[in-house]
Amino acid sequence: MEGAGARSNTASEPKARLIAGRYRLVAPLGRGGFGEVWDAEDTLLGERVALKRMHRTGPESPRTRREIATLRMLRLPGVVRLFDEGDDDGCSFFVMERVSGAPFPGRTAAPAPDPLVSSTLDARPDGQPSTTQFTTLSGAPPSETAFSETAFSETAGSAVEPSAARTPAARRAQPRWSWDAIAGVTEALFETLGRVHGAGVVHRDLKPSNVLVQSDGRPILLDFGLCLPTAEGARPTGGPARIEGTPMYLAPEQIRGGSIDARADLYSAGVMLHESLTGRIPNEAPTLEALLVLRATQRPPAVRSVCPTIPAHVAEVIDRLLSPHPAERPRSAAEVLDALRVPSAQPIRTSAPRRPARRLPEREAIWSESALRQIFSGRQRLFHLPEDAARALLARTSGIPARVGPELDAWIDAGIARSDGDRLHVDREALDRIELGFPTLSADPAASGEVRTGRAGADRGGGALNELFFSQIRAGHDADAAEVALALARRLGERGRHGLAASMLTEGLSASRRTPDATLEIEMLDAWVGVAFAEQTPQAIDRVLYEVCRARHRADPHVARLERLLRAAISVRTFLSSDPAIAVEDLEPFEDPALERWRTWIRLRAWLYTDMQAAERVLGEAVAWSERTGDPIARAAAAGFRGTALYVQGRFAEAARWHAEAASGEPWLTLKIAQMLNEAAALVEAFQPERAGEVARRAARLAAQCRHPLLEGRAEWTTRDAAYRTGQSLTPDLELIESIADLSAPDLLGVACLTEAAVAFRCEDHELSARLAQRAVDTWQRAGQRFPAMLARTLAGAVGGGLSLAEAEELAAQAAECPVPGFGIQALGLLRWACPPLPPRAPGVIEALSALVPAERRGDRMDVLSVEEACAAVRGERAMR
Repeated sequence: MEGAGARSNTASEPKARLIAGRYRLVAPLGRGGFGEVWDAEDTLLGERVALKRMHRTGPESPRTRREIATLRMLRLPGVVRLFDEGDDDGCSFFVMERVSGAPFPGRTAAPAPDPLVSSTLDARPDGQPSTTQFTTLSGAPPSETAFSETAFSETAGSAVEPSAARTPAARRAQPRWSWDAIAGVTEALFETLGRVHGAGVVHRDLKPSNVLVQSDGRPILLDFGLCLPTAEGARPTGGPARIEGTPMYLAPEQIRGGSIDARADLYSAGVMLHESLTGRIPNEAPTLEALLVLRATQRPPAVRSVCPTIPAHVAEVIDRLLSPHPAERPRSAAEVLDALRVPSAQPIRTSAPRRPARRLPEREAIWSESALRQIFSGRQRLFHLPEDAARALLARTSGIPARVGPELDAWIDAGIARSDGDRLHVDREALDRIELGFPTLSADPAASGEVRTGRAGADRGGGALNELFFSQIRAGHDADAAEVALALARRLGERGRHGLAASMLTEGLSASRRTPDATLEIEMLDAWVGVAFAEQTPQAIDRVLYEVCRARHRADPHVARLERLLRAAISVRTFLSSDPAIAVEDLEPFEDPALERWRTWIRLRAWLYTDMQAAERVLGEAVAWSERTGDPIARAAAAGFRGTALYVQGRFAEAARWHAEAASGEPWLTLKIAQMLNEAAALVEAFQPERAGEVARRAARLAAQCRHPLLEGRAEWTTRDAAYRTGQSLTPDLELIESIADLSAPDLLGVACLTEAAVAFRCEDHELSARLAQRAVDTWQRAGQRFPAMLARTLAGAVGGGLSLAEAEELAAQAAECPVPGFGIQALGLLRWACPPLPPRAPGVIEALSALVPAERRGDRMDVLSVEEACAAVRGERAMR
């Protein structure tokens, strides 16, 4: 049995063992055929994590690669978060958040007082059946030798041999919960499933132990080791006659070995609901074989025949979920939510948009965009979600009320929109697909041809190319459709519409994988890597890495090089490697300038803050490359690299000029915006905040046009920072802080919090200033940004009640060695207010640092204080206002 030998070795490992020199193993949480999950301590951050260490499977294990790639892509509420990955002593591992909770439905409420006992399959000691691999009904009948895996769970404490899962014995009594007790947890689970399915993933092993419910009632979905993409009608990886999963919760199509989509997860969720509300599983049988046959062929008895107290509308949903025929089940998690929330004796179909009547002018013959905007929730600032959802709805319905309701029904059915209180939420990815004119489902998802498209895509996405793509798909010309998708994605990428480009590439990849041509898939991946780097977000890198890891032609050397490039980018960005430079040493050059640019950027970033001589060598190679090729991308990239190196060296005015040159020649819009913001940042540090503000405002307008929230947030912060430094009278912008917090960009959140803390300080709102400064401290400490955290901590101490002498001395020592003179100067000035008895050397240190600032600029504000204000504070000549 796979992993049997390794299991005993792993279980006896000393608890003090360090994995990758960082994670200290504390106690095992679960183990099985593939590996073990440990409670571990992240010694770098001092936090508890869950570490999954695989048995005898290196980084190339398909199961390990699939789970890591999926978790990297699924950065979603309700899904366990991935923190790190690597290889330790020949065994791959990955690190996730430590989720504390109980298996679904959790312990958030007491069960009904009369528990029922079921005679079903034997299970693990925790009450959950084993996850097994077995021959399907379409192949040989299940037998003792058909099982090849033991149980594996993040929460269970022991493994079960395959034979135990087949023993017909009475399980322990299962509690019967009331619907009122589990309604909230259930709705939250289906909301999470809607997000996961919307991202193109089917879990395939949904069961209570893989849905941990926290003390606040929030369920967290775990263990994506068996997941598959939904886009192409996923089939089991073991071939048509073998499948994987947990027998008690398998959908009939999994047992039959057929095509699997999101409705398989909905079936498994239906089993969980049935079990929670009745204390029994559906289709009870004395043996595993009999259970599988019943599941695959017969509808279970109506759930109210087992437990008559279940509300009628809930029972109807469960009965539909447990149909052996996928076409008879709800089409999406969103449809299940609608049915659970709206009691009805009839099949549930939404007949009106989810909106409070008071928010729409019901008497108007035509609804305007502003009226339709009231239907939608979500961030408007930076993200523009309500605005764009209303615009898309208007484009598809012309604002005619009779059309709005059915259109929203289709969005909900297709998982494009989900309920958010009394409004609907539509995320950016769904909006991109709508804008491109992608179809929304009007009938069963397995049906072909029954689709609706709108004119929004033709108007704004890609015009004739959109229509050509859809016509090729309808005609079954997959290769031609992939070529059109590739051309459209490249055009959209250069225009800064990365979400639209990614949506097009998703469809193009799906089409290319239905052809025998390996070149098409590789060209798609090349284009997607360029788009992801241009988007400049970790999520974009994670998403394309997921696609590269599941490429059909992953053995191709070029695909392997793409994967190394992406993994190096993650390592250098997040400093997962103890020495990020190691990650870039084996990166081979690319002929494509769009890819070679990023190989050079990764190499430069790896060395820039650790070895300037090595960085200068990389920069010289980049300049020679740009001159040799004469390509516009190469020239713009080399100019930007020069500007970045000069900025790190503190030569801000020169850096601004190079970034301006890079922006003027950059053909990709988002990269042009990024260079403009780099120019603005350099101008700020060169004491030219007025010019910096002008550049940042232009960048903000461009970022809003291409709907890039990270760049727009960076531009808005830069504009605020420049205004503060010019001495303008400002009030704290808390909406900007919360909008930036939604970006998952800790560096930007840290500087934004510090700027608004400084604004609050000038407004003499010391309580708010201290709170924002401490938020900046917490953000930067988690990101390992020592010196910015130092400056924010001194501000928090100055306005929030002071610092101890020991902490003040430690911060003063950091200020003295800070490579950014302005940080050190301001920190010492703030320390004088936070802890009056400053270390004796502080006046000499601040005098030496001040000499590095031009005399004519010492009265200008920096991040918080001017040089003159800081020096006056240290001398005791200026009291804090």
